[in-house]
Amino acid sequence: VALDGDYAVVGAPKKNNSLGNWEGAAYVFYWNGSSWTQQAKLVASDPAADSRYGFQVKIDGSTVVVSAPYKGSNKGKIYIYTRSGSTWSQQATLEASDAGNDDLFGEDISISGDYIAANAPAWDAASTNYQGATYIFKRTGSSWTEQAIVVPDDHGTSSKFGGSLVIEGDVLAVGDHHVDNDGVTEAGAVYIFERNGTNWTQTKKLKASDASPDEDSFGGHRGLDMDGTDMIIGAHSKDSGRGKVYIFTT
Repeated sequence: VALDGDYAVVGAPKKNNSLGNWEGAAYVFYWNGSSWTQQAKLVASDPAADSRYGFQVKIDGSTVVVSAPYKGSNKGKIYIYTRSGSTWSQQATLEASDAGNDDLFGEDISISGDYIAANAPAWDAASTNYQGATYIFKRTGSSWTEQAIVVPDDHGTSSKFGGSLVIEGDVLAVGDHHVDNDGVTEAGAVYIFERNGTNWTQTKKLKASDASPDEDSFGGHRGLDMDGTDMIIGAHSKDSGRGKVYIFTT
């Protein structure tokens, strides 16, 4: 679910349409001051069984972003819509420039103005497994282009960088709940990148002050959000599954 002003978007990734078997859908609702009414049902322009369109949805102003991470042998695809009045129309689709089978591009997405960030947590570099990567796309007019592929300085095998992400303005935060920290195995971390022109540079690495080995899931599974100078990071497996939330500020 995503909400912005008087608009809400709800994904239904297991929705069966004409093809059956989880093509998926996304629904847009409008608040008229006293009630919510459905304004649109969005579906993929190139539907495919088990693509799970609607796995993630985001809205920013008059732009809606919908992901289908299982599209095309799990390579993943993203669909972008814009609103004119009460009508939503597809503006573009996005795919990773180096898309590979089972990358799950779009398992998490985020939009801020003319920038979209999308993860591929199972992305593999040469001779590695599940390192993960994050892709940045920039809109100019009505066209979207890939601006950068972002990975951390200490990228490691099976780290699954990109388990959560959020972009706001010129700042991108990406979680990696499998990375080791200060000798603590799979403690997890959140990496901060900042934009200068078209370049995204890692500037910080956030860690839990009480990290535990192999169990916390700090920064994983879409447990990350940011507003201005404040950031909230979830660790849903912390303390034998009781969970914990960490708040950072600059």
